[in-house]
Amino acid sequence: SSEANFNKADGSLLFVDARATLMFDKGKPYEILLIIRDQTERRKMFESLKQSEEKFRKFFQLAPEAYYIRRKNGDFIDVNDEVVNLTGFSREELLKSGLRDLNIIPLDSREEILSKTEKMQVDGEVKKTILTINNREGYQLKADVRSILTRLNGEEVILGMIRKHEKIDG
Repeated sequence: SSEANFNKADGSLLFVDARATLMFDKGKPYEILLIIRDQTERRKMFESLKQSEEKFRKFFQLAPEAYYIRRKNGDFIDVNDEVVNLTGFSREELLKSGLRDLNIIPLDSREEILSKTEKMQVDGEVKKTILTINNREGYQLKADVRSILTRLNGEEVILGMIRKHEKIDG
C-alpha cells in the first residue's frame, strides 16, 4: 500500500491510495491486480479536522479564564495555564491526580460535586455552581464554575470553566 498525489488538469490535487497484489496461477505469477482509491475528500476532511483541533487547542491554552477537561470521576484530562495559576498546582500534578486527591475543593462539598457530575446527562445543559476553591498556598476564593457534559473520543467528559470571584482569606 502506498499513497501518492497528482495534479489534475484543473490544477487541483488528487490524493490516492494504491495497493498492488501479484496474482498466481499454479505457482507462477500471471498478472498484477492494482487497486487505486481516490482519497482526496478523506484527506481534506482529515486536514480540516486537524486544523480545527489545533484552533481549539490554542483557544483552550491561551484563554484568559481557567478551563479544564475532566472525567466524571474527577480525574483531569487536560487543564490550561489559568487552572495552574488559580490552584497553585502544576499541570503535571493536576493531570496525575484528581479532585478527590487534591485539596482544590473543600472536603465537605467535594463528594457532593462529584456525585452530581456522575448523574449529569449529555443534554447540552450548562451547569452553574458557585464553589469555594482552595489554592495550594492555603488561601480560598469563591469561583463561578460552569460545566457541561459532552463526549470526547467516545468518552463522557466534563468541559469546565472557572471564573474567580474574590479571595476569601490569606
